[in-house]
Amino acid sequence: MSARPELSYPGNDAVVAAMSRTLTALSAVFQAFGDGEHTLNLVVERTDDTVVTGRTDLSIGMEPLRLAVLDEDEFCVLRTLLVFALEGSTVRSAVLIATTAAAPNPRACG
Repeated sequence: MSARPELSYPGNDAVVAAMSRTLTALSAVFQAFGDGEHTLNLVVERTDDTVVTGRTDLSIGMEPLRLAVLDEDEFCVLRTLLVFALEGSTVRSAVLIATTAAAPNPRACG
């Protein structure tokens, strides 16, 4: 028997609902970012005390609307972690930090 608790699968309905909330949240973040080069960092503490991180770099344009992801695999990891953070049954806490290198005033929001 493992000293760490096992993570249980929350169920398809909960994951599908969390995926919908994730897409809504990411859309809002991307719109708030606006034009430019941006980075998202996510730190997740799971209920088994494991800390998992994700990071992705983005380029966003509003006219015409465009989203370019530097590394699709990194983006998929971050998106998956965000789904489980928003679902909540296997995550104790999570912090999402969004940064942009906008000249002359870089910004960061958590």
